[in-house]
This record gives sequence, structure tokens and C-alpha cells, in this order.
Amino acid sequence: MNTPNRGLATVAVCLCASGSIAGPPATDWEEVVGALKARIADLEARDQHKTEVITSLQGEVRSLSNDDWLTEQRAAQIQAMVEDVLADADTRASLQADPQTAGWNKGFYVASADGNFLLKISGTLQFKWAYNRVRDTGLDSELWGFSNRRTALRFGGHVVDPSWKYFVQANFGASGGTFTLLDAYVDKTLGAGWRVRAGGFKLPFLREQLLPFNNLLAVERSLVADVFGVGRSQGVMAIYEQEHFRVGAALSDGLGAIGGTDVPALTADTDWSVTARIEGTVGEGDWLRYDDYTTWDGMNPGVYLGAAIHWEQSEFGTAAVESEVFRWTFDVETQFARTSIFAAVMGNHTNPTTGPGVDQYGVVIQAGTMIGEHWEPFARYEWADADGAGSNLSLLTVGFARYISGQRLKWTNDAGYAFEPVSVLFANTVKDWREDTAGASGQFVIRSQFQLLF
Repeated sequence: MNTPNRGLATVAVCLCASGSIAGPPATDWEEVVGALKARIADLEARDQHKTEVITSLQGEVRSLSNDDWLTEQRAAQIQAMVEDVLADADTRASLQADPQTAGWNKGFYVASADGNFLLKISGTLQFKWAYNRVRDTGLDSELWGFSNRRTALRFGGHVVDPSWKYFVQANFGASGGTFTLLDAYVDKTLGAGWRVRAGGFKLPFLREQLLPFNNLLAVERSLVADVFGVGRSQGVMAIYEQEHFRVGAALSDGLGAIGGTDVPALTADTDWSVTARIEGTVGEGDWLRYDDYTTWDGMNPGVYLGAAIHWEQSEFGTAAVESEVFRWTFDVETQFARTSIFAAVMGNHTNPTTGPGVDQYGVVIQAGTMIGEHWEPFARYEWADADGAGSNLSLLTVGFARYISGQRLKWTNDAGYAFEPVSVLFANTVKDWREDTAGASGQFVIRSQFQLLF
């Protein structure tokens, strides 16, 4: 009976039983592969030890069988003991013989025995209640209701080997429940800190938009981010990353592809579009630390700095008005003593072939402090220049987050007040802000949202 060979044929059933795999969740699939290889080596070592024990027992039987004092009955008892050990080893080997690995590690996953293929499935459910009040007597002054803000599904992992990663994300939208493709790209790790991305993805611009929507501090992103951000597009991007430094540059379809990652290749949208972002950190912790705005217990002080530009030119000759767009942003975040402070300044400059250009500026300032293990009150102020397209934006949002189980189970509540009328440029009913008429300031919003990640 070749028990060691059976042990070598096993994969990571024991991993499934443990429920998780240790390691930073920023590289879940790489940690899964590493854990699988370590587990296989452990099983091989155990099988070797088991073989040595069995061989020793069998030697004892042979030795004792040659002694005169060993009776036939005693020899039978020892032989039965050896057979019991062999049977137990055979049972353990059969329990480990399933070649498929599966489990949960910040999402459900299935992996191949050699670790070269991985599929991870996760998702987000966000259910929101919102109240809105305006002072314009020409509108319904008060509105409130419920919505499934997001019902997103994500599929990620790698194929062939861990250097070929993929990610697909889609969402049932809050308006009509339309299932919309958000991200669909392939990442190829080249080594020495370099990787290349191709497909549909978030362009490397505003930090507020780059953060996952389930890791925000307030219920919604700022209204400023909608106007100054560049969102998602289709293209290719090169990324260079080290422990405290990261830069990404993308060539894409540009602003014409905002809101979708399945625009046909020959669609007349932009002549060219380039986006680039540079980031740096000071202090302990990896990049995962800055995947949200929260300073969790046990974190040492740290500082994050970022800057980005977006420059594009529309497809000339296909529209009545063509334009060149240049956008920029600088942002900083500091985390200390369970407190996080974030600030960003940005600009939008558009030069059309006909008519006046646009020069707009925006600011977002936000702070939050953890109280105990589960509560985080926060405040955010945003201001933006409308450059003649209605009133400037001046808006304050305050609230708190209740972390039931980190970001996985979270209840967020906030209230917002607009010091100036919300013009058509900034109004967003999905985010619960309506357009005010001129002079009608004082719009007020209350929101409460429950979030579950799986």
C-alpha cells in the first residue's frame, strides 16, 4: 500500500476546512496559490513521517516474530495493530484525495490543484433610504423613498499562472435595475514591479472615484467628483508599483466612454486621450491600507499623496463642436490616532472650437474618527466653481458609520445641506440631490444605507 503517493495526490481540502487563508487581501489569489503550495509540502512531509512509522512497526513485528518467547497469539495482536495503523492512514489519504480546492477568503473561490487557475466570486448589496427637502415652492418640497442603490457582482482570479489576472464587475443599477458592465480587464504581471492592464477599467485620476464604492465613508461620493472625475473607459494602462511609490498611465477612449466599458472600437468619441497618476506613501503599511478612508485600530501614522492629469481631444470632424479637455488633481490623506483627514483640489479646463471655454475648480475636505471598534463619525465639505453655468456648489455633509463587521456589514447615515442653490451642473437625483431654481438655496438631504459584502 503506497500511502505517500496518495498524500502527494491531495490538494487543499484542509484549506477549505480552515475557512480562510492568511495573507493580505490585496493579492488574494497569490496568497491562495502560496498557501496551496505550502499545504502540499506539509502533506508530503506528513506522509513521509507516516511511512517511517509504519516501516518501524513492521520491523518490530519481524523482529519479535524471530524471538522464542513470542507466542502465536501475541504476534497476531501486534499484526492487528499494524493493520489498524495502515487502515487509519488509508482513510486519511482518501479524505485528502479531492483534487478541487474551494473556500472563502473575502469572497468565495475555487482553485485548481496546482494553483494555476483561480476563480473568485464576490458581490455588494447596498439598500438605501433617502429624504430630500427643497425650499422652492414651485417643486414638491419634500420627497423620500427607498432604493437598491447597488447590487454588484464581481468575478476575478487568474488563468494559466498567477501572472495572468482578470477582473469582471457588473451592477444592477438603481434606475430600472439594468445590469450594466462596469469593469472587464486583464492584468499581466511583467516583473520588477511592472504590470499591464487592457480592457474596461477606472482611469487613474480622482482618488475618490478610484476607491471601491463599498469602502466610502459617506453614503455617496461627493457631487464634485461627478463633475471633475473621468470615470471608466476602455484602453490600455501600464502600472509600476513599489512599496511606497506607484504610477499608472492609460491610453483610452476618454470621457466619451464614461458609464460603460463596451463602446464599439470605431465609435467617434475621442481623437486621443491620456490619463496618468502618481502616488506615494510615508509610514508603515501596504497599499491596501489606503483602500478606504478609515484608520483602523492598531494602525501607525501614515501619509498618502497623489496627483493626476487627464488630457484628451475629441474626434474632430464628427461633431458640430469639438473640444480639448484638460483636468488635474492633487490630493493628500493623513492617518493618525484613529483619525483620517483627506483633502483634494482639482481643475477642469475645456477649450471648444467655437464659443467660450470653461475653467472650473473644485475642493473636497473630509475627516473621520474611529470611536471604539464600531463607530466612526465624519464630516465632508465640498465646493466647486460653476464658471457661469449656474451657482457655485457649497455643500456640507455630516454623519456616522456603524461597522458591524468592518466594511462587510456596515450601516451608514448622513445628512447634507447646500449653502447655495444646486445647479443643473451638480444635481444628481441618484445621489438624492435635486436641481434648485435660481436663488433657492438651503436644500437638505438625509440618507441611511445598509451594506453587505459577500
